[in-house]
Formats: sequence, structure tokens, C-alpha cells
Amino acid sequence: MGLQYYIIDAFTSTPFAGNPACVIVLSSPSALSDERMQIIAREFNLPETAYLVPKDRMSSDDLDVDRYSLRWFTPEMEFPICGHATLASAHVLLRSLGNARAPRTLKFDTMSGELTAKLLVTVDANSSEGEIEIALPAGFIHPPIASVVEKAQQAIIAALGREIDFIYFGAGQGVSYGGYLLVEVAGVTLEELDVDPGPLLSNIYTTVILTTTSPESTYHFVSRVFAPAEGIPEDPVTGSAHCLLAPYWSQRLDIPPGQELRAKQVSARGGEMTVIWDEREGKCRLRGRAVTSMRGELMTLHSS
Repeated sequence: MGLQYYIIDAFTSTPFAGNPACVIVLSSPSALSDERMQIIAREFNLPETAYLVPKDRMSSDDLDVDRYSLRWFTPEMEFPICGHATLASAHVLLRSLGNARAPRTLKFDTMSGELTAKLLVTVDANSSEGEIEIALPAGFIHPPIASVVEKAQQAIIAALGREIDFIYFGAGQGVSYGGYLLVEVAGVTLEELDVDPGPLLSNIYTTVILTTTSPESTYHFVSRVFAPAEGIPEDPVTGSAHCLLAPYWSQRLDIPPGQELRAKQVSARGGEMTVIWDEREGKCRLRGRAVTSMRGELMTLHSS
């Protein structure tokens, strides 16, 4: 018998929109080798493939907590953090496996520390439309040195094929966000830009976030995210990027921490979320929906 997989579209309630992730629940850490996990992720060729392994509850965990280890792989590499594949993993565990026990908190042990997820209570507790909240480490940025900014400007202009107004450059920090570069731009409609991600490979940061204020009153800001060095020319909806965007835009728009920010990622597939920057706990709480678009069975499972 093979191993079941799920294709989940995250940060959307519409199939084939949002950001797709493959989710695979393994029976043990040794069920697949790292090499086999990478091969499978390359075969699916989605932005991320997530692998879950059940773990024993810790003595400090409440009785309604389930704990898992969680790893994320792009088609090219293992990645230290991924928001949309965390939301997708929570959706599988809370929804797709038919688990009815609620309320329930999921705790994930990851390269970026302990992450949590929970199903938000709705009027109808059995509704499939309920949002899931995931809590990820908040990210912070600092201004890069002038030579790095100049090189990034050149790469972005080449990728866009046009000049653009740059407002701010902020480099992410730490294991989770050290490869991220946040760039606020102005004078353009992000969703209308025709972007060639190839020139961004010359940038020292592997993930480039373009962001600006939203032309729609429904949202506080919009963004697009490109990561060609990680095998993701453009990421449709990026949870982890919003852990940098939320603190940045909270301060930029003078919105106190703890207040909701509505965000839209304006890729071709598109997606949206609510983000709350919890400054005291050093986390960003991302709220969004997910939908199962496919499921199937892996037939070749021998570890290598």
C-alpha cells in the first residue's frame, strides 16, 4: 500500500487559487530519507511539500494538543520556514482526515522552533469554511548596505523591464528570514507588472518581496514574492513573508500591534489573509482558509 498525499490550496476558499502545497503524513521520522523527501518534492514541483510526523504530547501540553514534527521542501531545497504549507498541514490534520475532536491546538516542531495552529470557532463548529490561525515567529528588517541596495535595484529593474520608484529596502534577519529582502515600491499597480524572475538570481537575497499600499480599501497592503533561487519563480501566496510585512506596515501605517491587518498577495492565483502582529510574544498570527483540491497515493516509497 502506498502513502497518501494531499494537495491543499492555502489562503483561499477556492480550489486552484491561493498557494498549493503537498502534505504527506509519515508514520515515523525514518519512513523516508531526506533524499527521498527532496525527490518527491521535486516530482510534485509545487512551491512546498510538507512532511508531518506524529510526536508524543509533552508534559506541558494541554489535553487538546496534538504535536507533530514538520519539515518543508521546495523543489530545490529544504526550507527553514513556510507559512502556506503550515496552514495546509493544519488543514489536513483538522479537516481532511475527518478528525472531529474540537477545540484543538496543533503544535509543530520545526527548524524555526515551535509553531502553533488552531481552528477558529465559527457559529457552525462543523462548517468547512472556518479560518485556521497559524502563529509564526515575527520577522524584523534592517537597512542593507548601499552596495547591496544598488545591486538589488538593478536586479529588480531588469526583472520588471522598467524603472520603478523605490521607497524602502529592508533585509530580513535570523535563520528563518535571513534570505528575505522586503522592498516597498510606489507608482505602480503590482498585479499588472510583467515580471521576469531570472534577473533576481543575481540578488544576494533568495526571496524578494515587492509591496505597496493597497488601492482597495478592503486591504492595508498588497505584495508579490519571488524566489527563483529556491525553485519558485513567483510564490502565489507567502505566509512567511507576511511575518516581515505585518510589523513593517503596522509601523508604516501607525497601526498598533495587536490590530488586524488585511493583506492580499496579487499573484496570478492570488490569495488573502488577516495578520496580527503580536509584539509582546514576538509572533505574527496569520488567519486564512484552505481547501483540498486533490489527494492521491504515492506508489514508490522505498527510502534511499
